[in-house]
Amino acid sequence: MGRFHFLAAAVLSVFILINLGGTAQAVSIGVAPGILNLGDVYPGTSKLVEFFLITTFNEDVLVRMTPIEPHLEFFKKRMYSNRLTFIPEESSNEDVKSWIKFPENPVLVSPRDLVVYTFPGGETVRANKKVRAILTIPKDADPGYHIGAIHFSPSIATGRGGSVATMAVTRFMYVFYVKPLEGQEGPRREGKITDIEAYRADDGRVRIDVLFQNTGTDTMFVRIKNMKIYDNFGEMKTTAQSGYVRIRPKETKVIPVFWNNEDAKGSHRVVADVDFLTGSVTADTEVIIPEISKIPSPSFLTPSGKKGSYPWWIVFVVGALFAVVIYFKSDWLWLMVALALILAFFIVMGLLISPPNIDIGAIPWWLIVIFIALIALIVYWKI
Repeated sequence: MGRFHFLAAAVLSVFILINLGGTAQAVSIGVAPGILNLGDVYPGTSKLVEFFLITTFNEDVLVRMTPIEPHLEFFKKRMYSNRLTFIPEESSNEDVKSWIKFPENPVLVSPRDLVVYTFPGGETVRANKKVRAILTIPKDADPGYHIGAIHFSPSIATGRGGSVATMAVTRFMYVFYVKPLEGQEGPRREGKITDIEAYRADDGRVRIDVLFQNTGTDTMFVRIKNMKIYDNFGEMKTTAQSGYVRIRPKETKVIPVFWNNEDAKGSHRVVADVDFLTGSVTADTEVIIPEISKIPSPSFLTPSGKKGSYPWWIVFVVGALFAVVIYFKSDWLWLMVALALILAFFIVMGLLISPPNIDIGAIPWWLIVIFIALIALIVYWKI
């Protein structure tokens, strides 16, 4: 089957190219400068952002611009030159996507247009389109350096409708420094671990929460870089990491990690190393992992193998019975009787199974669609 699919895809691609009557061309959208230094800005003010787009295509290209988050690695790099300054220790990881707006978006980039511009450093760029944007700094913006990024999505603006192109796009970044207002403290990145707690997420997993408080003046990306878990005999059982969590100044957030271990219980030592890009803090504490709650349940009610949940087919069967009642007995008395029986059924199941939740996630999406469609048709026919 693999060879057949590959051959079919190849034949289809050739057929499309032939029928479109176009030629395959490579399109490159470049930007100048690659990183733009906007300098100092103040909270509550706006700044004009200008950059240039360059195309290698011989036809018009329509380019849509979308603000995105820069890669985290850029927040770690110290950049200092006569054209650009960025100091990670004095930076904020605020989300600045909503701060920038484009009066014109998308823009038409034509190879017939030529813009020649000389930068303050003396460099000259020959581009095809000058783009303007407005950066608005909120009144409550963090002090310090910020980084924003723009993604370009080009499409061929051709009248033939037959060109097939490979797009190569360069991302654009801009850097600016939010000056603190008079009496406001400058940029400061620091934080502390306030607590570590352990829970039983489910029968097979342990959840360990690290509570981290941002005690600085700048928003930070924070993650558990390394967590070591030891049993009460001092043997290291596992290590864990977490994803990044954005935490604003004076804010405390939970950073969770999960440990797949259904046998873990009792006292465990946890050593958590929490990283915030420009520094880290460590906490060493003891947690108590709860035991698994052993509540027997009738096996015929859990064929899906998930304890404490109704199997999805029970929901479907009960719903189907209700639909049959609607079809054959449309008067209100029978409808009330059917609803009472369904309610009694789930109450009894709630007494037999704990916790009384329904495993909705196990229901196939197509079965839900079919079920809703059948109910709608039955109601329509009866009305």
